[in-house]
Amino acid sequence: MKDSLKLVLGLLLLGGWAAAQTEEPAQKDRVITGAVTALLEEAHVTRHPLDDEISEWAFEAYLKSLDPARLHFLDSDIRGFAKYRDDIDDMMRSGELAFAHRVFERFRARVRETRDIINEFLEKPLDLENKEYYAMDGESVPWPKDTAAKRERLRQRLEYEWLSLEESGVDGAKIADRLRKRYDRFVERLGQETDDDILSRFTNAVTTSYDPHSTYMSPKAFEDFSMSLTLEYQGIGALLGEEDGFILIRQIFPGGSAAEDKDLAPKDKILAVGQGKEGPMVDIVGMRISDAVQLIRGKAGTWVRLDVKPAGGGPRKIHLLRRKRIEMEQSAAKGVVFDVVSDNGKTTKVGRIDLPSFYREQKRASRDEKDYHSSTVDLRRILEEFKTRGVDVVVLDLRSNGGGYLPEALGVAGLFLDEGPVVQVKNGRGRIRELDDPSEGAVWTGPLVVLTSRLSASASEIVAGAIRDYDRGLVVGDPSTHGKGTVQTTIDVADAVRMKSLGNLGVLKVTIQQFFLPNGDSTQVRGVPSDVVVPSWNDVLGEGEAELPHALPFARIRPAPHEDAGQVRADIVAALREASAQRVANSPDFKKLVERMKAFRAFQEKKLVPLKKEEYFALQASFNAKDPTAKKAEDASKNDGEAHPEKKTKDRRTEVLPKKVELVTVGKKPSPWMQEILAIASDYVRMLAKRRI
Repeated sequence: MKDSLKLVLGLLLLGGWAAAQTEEPAQKDRVITGAVTALLEEAHVTRHPLDDEISEWAFEAYLKSLDPARLHFLDSDIRGFAKYRDDIDDMMRSGELAFAHRVFERFRARVRETRDIINEFLEKPLDLENKEYYAMDGESVPWPKDTAAKRERLRQRLEYEWLSLEESGVDGAKIADRLRKRYDRFVERLGQETDDDILSRFTNAVTTSYDPHSTYMSPKAFEDFSMSLTLEYQGIGALLGEEDGFILIRQIFPGGSAAEDKDLAPKDKILAVGQGKEGPMVDIVGMRISDAVQLIRGKAGTWVRLDVKPAGGGPRKIHLLRRKRIEMEQSAAKGVVFDVVSDNGKTTKVGRIDLPSFYREQKRASRDEKDYHSSTVDLRRILEEFKTRGVDVVVLDLRSNGGGYLPEALGVAGLFLDEGPVVQVKNGRGRIRELDDPSEGAVWTGPLVVLTSRLSASASEIVAGAIRDYDRGLVVGDPSTHGKGTVQTTIDVADAVRMKSLGNLGVLKVTIQQFFLPNGDSTQVRGVPSDVVVPSWNDVLGEGEAELPHALPFARIRPAPHEDAGQVRADIVAALREASAQRVANSPDFKKLVERMKAFRAFQEKKLVPLKKEEYFALQASFNAKDPTAKKAEDASKNDGEAHPEKKTKDRRTEVLPKKVELVTVGKKPSPWMQEILAIASDYVRMLAKRRI
């Protein structure tokens, strides 16, 4: 990377950027876009030049970032912009952003026009008895050819929003007023967009055309990103995003109040926010995400209410959450031991480890302090405790693990492998490095099941993939993991161009490497497939890498020599699949789940919402119910998920005390879904024992 930064500096100096010593926004824009261009071309793993091809993709991405549902722009606007679709590469090199501003100003004017049309429609009762459908996916419909076509699309959108509010229990007399305020707020929000906001949006249209994980972050955006990495902030423990004017939950962090809520999930829409246990709710649809975050974030110990529309359908629900500072103790790995009694009366002890991320207390570890937390250290302790309790099989639960610190992933894999490569890493110059198991021998050599989902990504896919490649353990869960097989690094733009005099210029997060498993397959796009698939609501809601725009393709390199542990064989996998499929088919809970998933998948494929009230309500009812396989879940101790104890400080303010977390607890009554996982693990132990005999 040092060579890359030297090249960037040279390019900028040759381009005259060294003369940029003023605080004028236009001058800073030129420095930022020039630096981002040079860094992308030199540092990105594809080493793709910023050319006309990228320009065309960026053109589409910029328009989509503004108007994803195709509600506001007219076809004539798009045709007028189209003559510049091949010029975005030149704009980035020159820092000339007049086009970006011109498009945004047109968008702002069109949104004001939209607001006026909506208000006009709301003057009269809406007809909710016509059998017609609203297309949710903007890319499936053309841009409105004229104002009349735009009015028709807005009418359908308004009826959809009205039905959504009514179905969620909002008083019918208040719906019109709420919708008026929603569109007024959207107009107001666009009026608050700054030159920096436009620069970030336009630059990100370029970076995400390289791949979905390469992004430019303004100083404020990077501050929020850093908080999400360190978890050192007071809030609900969730990463938020924005889509089509809605604030969405992008990721839920372990140890936070959002995770403890159990019912919140990625893609859920936050529609309103209230402070404290009572009082008014503030509608945040159309609000700037930074303003919405400020409403949700707050001092530890205080309460916040979220009005949430579930991603999987169903009525809105008010979630009462207590803000907290996430402690490493709360987000660390946890072990639970279950006694599983089979049909023949024999008991199998199953030790499940919930590993929500790959973490390390870096400062304490570097000082060689005792009892610091890291994934490897904590799992080693849990596995040793499992052995003292006579556990027969370990289930490593990576369902909610979105990745983390790569050395910890290597360390965790090494707890189950004797020796050898865990992952291979390839950079943009074609250089391949093998990253090996860092420790000799394995801590756990017995039967192993790795539990994954569509949410398992990055480092968790490395661990699951290595276990699978070595035939060391069984992979169970969704059909495959997320499929994120790339490595990103962050580059301070001001540092890269040696222009600290211009202040903070933001950060570029850029994809620099790609992961490959020991067998030579990339985890990119395809992810890690499961040996045994169990129906799961995560498979419906989880968005895989393959669905993301401009995701890098699957690739393959030469295999790295590694041993076959011989603990997973085709006959055993076939028998486990058959036994699991029979149990699932005979389970009333799984039958309901499969029916609900089928209904939701049909809706996802069509992306058409009925605007006839009766039909709309029936559609919602078809996938409204909570996941029946998740009911009565008590995977950990009896008190798991209860509120933290409180104490009163001298100034009478309530302070949240950290909940004491035991290293290993005894499982009480697992959910129906977890019961199936435990049954598979128990069958696996029995089949391995027979095979050895």
